[in-house]
Amino acid sequence: MSLNPVYLWNPQNFPDPQAMLPDGFDTAHRIVSEWAGQPLPQGADT
Repeated sequence: MSLNPVYLWNPQNFPDPQAMLPDGFDTAHRIVSEWAGQPLPQGADT
């Protein structure tokens, strides 16, 4: 089995890639999505 990310995340190889993600991914993704809609705190982008 190749460790190539393109292979690992190819939907043909893994019909449900979401099932391979950690249990906390949905929560983490939600938090990141919320932050993405907000301006960065001062100095956070340096």
